[in-house]
Amino acid sequence: MSNTRNDHDYSHAVRALALDDVLALVSAECVNAGARAAVAALRPRPDPAWIRERLAEIDEYRALREDSGDLPIPDTGYRTAVQRITQGERGDAVTLRRIADGENAVRELQRGVMDRREASPLLSSIAAGALANDAFVRDAYRALDADGQVRDDATPALRAI
Repeated sequence: MSNTRNDHDYSHAVRALALDDVLALVSAECVNAGARAAVAALRPRPDPAWIRERLAEIDEYRALREDSGDLPIPDTGYRTAVQRITQGERGDAVTLRRIADGENAVRELQRGVMDRREASPLLSSIAAGALANDAFVRDAYRALDADGQVRDDATPALRAI
């Protein structure tokens, strides 16, 4: 009798391990819809090098948390608002401040990881791809207080925005 099982078909393992249920639990802890969808879509891969690299990333993250304590992961759930604004929709002050706070948190997380690039080269390469908009954050903080209200000392140009 020949073995017709496809070595890359992990459907039995996915069911046996209740992978979808496990990923649903993990994805519920993600800070935004994009990350939740990415986690929920994960599937086993047959590439040992890819597996080793993911495990190394996890080890780096574990060491980073042990050394630095709890690392706040920024909520970037404002990405859809950014897309709507770039398509011409006017953003309100509260949304703009939320975007600025998120971008600032992304930059701070990036700095924290990049400061440890020797100990965390894999995480540093991921963090290097973060493109927080520093000019927007600076302008938004200059114009809007923490509650999204326009500051009294905002320039006329910033008030108009």
